[in-house]
Amino acid sequence: ILYKKYKMTITEMIRDLKIEPCQIGNPYINTYILSELQKVMKTECTMTHGHIINVAELKEILDNKIENSSSDIVLTVKFVVDMFKPVVGDVHPGTVIAQFTDGVLVELYGVQKLLIVAATIPEDKVVEVGDMVEVRITAVRYNDHAFSCIGVFV
Repeated sequence: ILYKKYKMTITEMIRDLKIEPCQIGNPYINTYILSELQKVMKTECTMTHGHIINVAELKEILDNKIENSSSDIVLTVKFVVDMFKPVVGDVHPGTVIAQFTDGVLVELYGVQKLLIVAATIPEDKVVEVGDMVEVRITAVRYNDHAFSCIGVFV
């Protein structure tokens, strides 16, 4: 349901992933790889793709090699991710996480904060910390592996 109403991207990616040699022979190796991908990719934010919200599926192990310095196994894996890239004009759900005299801070998908400036909030709009709201992004800037966003309530 979330993907039909709001603009999220589902895409395939290919990355190298290091695993310890003791994982070879693990009958749940695919589950382990997916778990490790979640840990590594959850913090990734790029200007091109935006934030990785979730690693949804491990598609394929394309290659493997042994790293010379640590003897770790390096796997080249193909996987599917859910991504969110802030785009001006898009509407998204969020949670109010803070209120200030200058505005309201809303968190989108647990990865992106958006500021709603007090001057743009209608006088009859009352929100409390923890409220679920819909917001429209009005400005976006990318700097140092992070997006800064400004928006308005829908």
